[in-house]
Amino acid sequence: MNAYVRERLAGAIVGVNAFQIRRDPIQVDSSTTKRGAGSSAVRSSRPRMSHTSSAPFRTRKRSRCSRGGPPPTADVAWRNRTIGDAFVFGVTAPYQIVQDYRLAAGDPLTDLDVRERRLVAVLGFDVAEKLFDDAARAVDQRVRVRG
Repeated sequence: MNAYVRERLAGAIVGVNAFQIRRDPIQVDSSTTKRGAGSSAVRSSRPRMSHTSSAPFRTRKRSRCSRGGPPPTADVAWRNRTIGDAFVFGVTAPYQIVQDYRLAAGDPLTDLDVRERRLVAVLGFDVAEKLFDDAARAVDQRVRVRG
């Protein structure tokens, strides 16, 4: 059972060799239901981590940064089709490697995409299937996020 958990579940949740640096501790109580996990009613006196200040943690190839807290949701639309409340993550390119994502079609997000702030997106398989009926049809299409 330990081997199963280690191989199947631990890597799927945060990664076997992963850790998080958070501004605020994760709260596991009834107050998280309204404000979201990790939020706080009082402003934290701890400094925010910026892309620049996270540089020492990104020295390894398999490190990544993402926005903390619960992921925001938004409507994602293509033509007359809309998926409501899809999770939207702002991440660096290595996020895909650390999370061990496999692309069904298209190219992964690159460091150049991030550096040049290109308007690109990697759609989750379910979103691509619902909008395009086939994930491969999503490649090189324009979608709208929050209008």
